[in-house]
Amino acid sequence: MAVLNKEILVVDDDPEARTLVRRALESLGSLVIEVDSVAGAREHLKQSLPHAIVTDLNMPGEDGFALIEAVRAIRSKKALPIMVLSAKKDKADIFRATSMGADEYLTKPFAVSQLLQKLKRMLKDRDFLKTTFPVGQEPSLEVVVPINVRSLNEISSVIESRVKLAPGGAVEVEASIFRDLGLSDLPKKRTHSPGVLTEGGAYANLIAFVGVSESLAQSVRKSVRTWVKPDAK
Repeated sequence: MAVLNKEILVVDDDPEARTLVRRALESLGSLVIEVDSVAGAREHLKQSLPHAIVTDLNMPGEDGFALIEAVRAIRSKKALPIMVLSAKKDKADIFRATSMGADEYLTKPFAVSQLLQKLKRMLKDRDFLKTTFPVGQEPSLEVVVPINVRSLNEISSVIESRVKLAPGGAVEVEASIFRDLGLSDLPKKRTHSPGVLTEGGAYANLIAFVGVSESLAQSVRKSVRTWVKPDAK
């Protein structure tokens, strides 16, 4: 499906219009980013390149025409398609938007089916930037996320984070209790026990410490019972 897993940037100062577009696109598996101004769109585009933009024309400050002009100055229609979703119905406005580089134009009020049809057509057969890496040459990715240590014994710990870790994968965990107990320098890996989704929306992952000596295990076993958070001492 043309819109599945595509990131769509929706630019509109009307929250109800943004919500309608977001719900329609999310129902088909799109990732929707909402901003309420052209300034917000510019900031987002500095950080991330979406697969498409859906923008209003009438907005406080810079209008949608300014956004189309700015995007087309650095991105071709092939690289970043733009749909205008506006209450402007004059032929002059439609001509101006399309001549500046808008791929599709839809007037408000609109039917969701029209929106999806135009967006699918706009994204169909697009040759988005893609790189395939040879086997063995895939780049690695390092992700740093906040964690909570839920429980700890001398050979493993349950940590809670927003990330569900891959079974058997090596992990690096920084926590004051690990430093205090001498566990920071030990290799750690995600066990094959599945991560559990908690009520707070995080995953409880069991990790194992690799290379724990008997003496260290005994020391941890004794210390963990009386461990006190440094700032609580």
